[in-house]
Order: sequence, then structure tokens, then C-alpha cells
Amino acid sequence: MGLLIIVLSGISGALFTLGYKIKEQRGHRLELFMFLFSASFLLFAFLFSLIYGHGLFNTYAMIIGIPNGFSMYISVIMYSRAIRRARLSISWTVVQFCILIPFLASIVFFETRVSTLSIIGTALMLVSIVIFGKGKREKTSSDDTSLELRTGIELFAASLFSGIALTMPLVYVSLADNASPFTLLFFSSAVMAAASLIRLGKAVLTHLPSRSEIVVPIFMSFMQVISLSLLITGLKTIPGSAAYPLKSIIGLLCIYACSYLCFKERMIPIEIVGIVCSVTAIVFITMTLH
Repeated sequence: MGLLIIVLSGISGALFTLGYKIKEQRGHRLELFMFLFSASFLLFAFLFSLIYGHGLFNTYAMIIGIPNGFSMYISVIMYSRAIRRARLSISWTVVQFCILIPFLASIVFFETRVSTLSIIGTALMLVSIVIFGKGKREKTSSDDTSLELRTGIELFAASLFSGIALTMPLVYVSLADNASPFTLLFFSSAVMAAASLIRLGKAVLTHLPSRSEIVVPIFMSFMQVISLSLLITGLKTIPGSAAYPLKSIIGLLCIYACSYLCFKERMIPIEIVGIVCSVTAIVFITMTLH
């Protein structure tokens, strides 16, 4: 059951990421997007807490939720800026290195032993990320486009803060007994909503938002709430050294599938090698759970 939960977390996380591409294609305003995304995130976390009978206050959720919300806010802004100049698949490939932070934290601070299969599977995952990145660089070079230094810095910041945000659920689960995922997400989203409200300028409010400017951030926030709540639930039964790489590689494969099916990006031979490495990594990591 725990394995299925992590797989679903990866899929819903990939659907969340696709919203970035739609947002940029339609030219949505970043400040308005951040406000609607954060506000709807807060609303979903609140409603799910009520539906499942979870309280809205937990000391650990508040302490951990504040830095978690700040990290999520920065990572979403940085990635939103970077994807204006980088393709979805290559930018998301770079950001996937964020998984190293919670993976190492789970080994150093929360686990006493890591299996050989888990190490091999994670290594294959990192190899597949490098291969995917190389394939995308070959494509962009043929299209006379390149990642600017500014884009690289934004992707690095997005990866760093995403890694910090992904580590917080692991800390939360290890400290709080019967930890409710929605309580943590409620405090995290409250921080994001407050920050986005401060950034929301009067100029943004002078033009009414289009239908897509309303629907896309709401859809993304719902997918992100589902993804993170499933991750927190899965971490209760699956060690972080297996859960994080598995979530990452499932999400990456979903992104590539959507890139080819929905956005008609072509596939080159080296990316087929990356897919094989990814599937092999999933097999090795899954074997550690049995």
C-alpha cells in the first residue's frame, strides 16, 4: 500500500508541474498566479483537514510549516521564472536533483541502515537525470537556444528550496505522533498566502483574470496538496531513502511522457537509455521494500 501511495504522489506531482507549462504558454501574471495558487492551497488544506477530522493546530506542524511554506514559495517563484526561458522537460530534469537533500537527510539523520539495492537504484536515478539532461541539451543546441546564467541560477535556487521543502515532511513525520499531512500543509500554505498577498500589487488587480488564470493555479494547488499529503502518508511506512527517489523518478517519467504526447517534443536515442535507467532504478528501489 505504501508503494502505491508514493507512486500516486509522483504522478500527482507531475500533473502539478505541467501547470507551469500551461501557465507560461498563456502568459499568466506571476504575482496573480502566486496569490491564487497559495490561497487555493490554503483552502484545500483547510477543507481536507475538516473532512478527515484532523485538527488545524499542532505545535510541530506550526514550527516546521513556517520554513516549509517559505521554501515552497521561493521554489515555485524561481521555477516559474526559469521555465519562461527553458523547456519543461530540461528544467524539471535539473530541478530533480533536489531529491538529494531529503535522500541524504533520511540516511544521515533518520535511518541507521541503507540497503545496497536502494543505493544502486538511487545511483541509476541520478544517472538517468544526467542522461535526460544531456539529451535535452543536444536538442536545445540544435535549436540555437541555450540556458542563460540567470536561468541556471533560478533553476539551482528552485532545486535547493524544493529539496528543503521536501525534507520538512520527513522531519515532521519523525517528530509528530500520528502526524496529519493536512495540518502541516495548512501552516505551510498560510505562509505562502501571506507572502503572495504582500507581493500582490495594485496593478495586477486593475485587470480581471482570465478563466485560465483562475483554473490553472487552482488545479496546480490541488495536485500539490494531493502529492505532498500522499508523500507524508507514505513516509510513515516507507523509508525516505526509497520513497524520495521513487517519487522523483515516477514524476520525471510522467513529465517526459506528457512532453512527447502533449507538447510533441521529439525523442532521441540517448533519452531511450535514460528511460531504461529510470525503469531499472524503479525496479531496484521497489525490491528494497519487500
